[in-house]
Amino acid sequence: QAGLQRGNCSTCGQRRVLGKWLSKGESESVFRCCACLDEHGDDLDEKVESSGADHATNWWACAEPPQCLQEVPPGLLATLPWYDPYGRQFLTVCDPEHCYFSGLGAERVWGAGKALASYLSTWQPQGLQVVELGAGCGLPGLVLARGGAFVTLTDVPWLLQMLEYNVAANFSQDDVFRPYVSPLRWGNAADAASVLQAIGRPPDLVIGADLVYREQDFDALLACIESLAPRRALLAVQRRDVALEAFISRVKHLGWSVFSQLIAPRVFLLEVFPPVHLKDTDRARFNLQEAPEQRCQAAPAA
Repeated sequence: QAGLQRGNCSTCGQRRVLGKWLSKGESESVFRCCACLDEHGDDLDEKVESSGADHATNWWACAEPPQCLQEVPPGLLATLPWYDPYGRQFLTVCDPEHCYFSGLGAERVWGAGKALASYLSTWQPQGLQVVELGAGCGLPGLVLARGGAFVTLTDVPWLLQMLEYNVAANFSQDDVFRPYVSPLRWGNAADAASVLQAIGRPPDLVIGADLVYREQDFDALLACIESLAPRRALLAVQRRDVALEAFISRVKHLGWSVFSQLIAPRVFLLEVFPPVHLKDTDRARFNLQEAPEQRCQAAPAA
């Protein structure tokens, strides 16, 4: 994700997609999406015919989301209830038809997100500083905030408004535990520094769900966790294809420690530790509440 921007591709016509701006002469630049960069490269001297820029297949994505959830026209977004094991209701706002938001994280709360939210609902997180990575709809973070944690929900900039919708659906404006929303692109040092500055210290806990499915993102994800320097980092991963094994293998190759436990059918909770940990004197300041369940078990070698 680092180094990529969002724009309208001049080659294929797709709108609000990831790609790069390419210089065309001294005063002109054009935007080309990642797919077209893969196919055509960044050589603008080559004649590349547009495949219908005026009739983009994702024409819907040019719509900008309203600032307030109440201003969204009925029927464009899905607002669905979710209940934790204690019967507490949370509302999730997602965009299954991609009316405003593109990407898998906007479509729904995926299985690992629900499993992590259920797992964390058994915690007593009062006073913890928590950062959720790649939050999407932010359900696990919302659960911790309802329990009294101070939560920062993060994602790529173009999904932040959907996160704001989910916060607004579950917390009043004057709620002291209303989660804070911030951009955090993995591998972007400025984003990580901004999050740390906002919360004032390294977080007690970093969480994430359904983040482990593209091998090219593994290193950036781990670098992001390491830059935040949390006491604990928990990632819920749904076992699909070979992504879980590949991630564990990469984590160990880089010298990290990883522990795992099954928290739902085909959903594993991974606890990862970077090679260099915080000093014991720093850890003691965080006063992290332990989960009622046993700590994760050592993950087997991939």
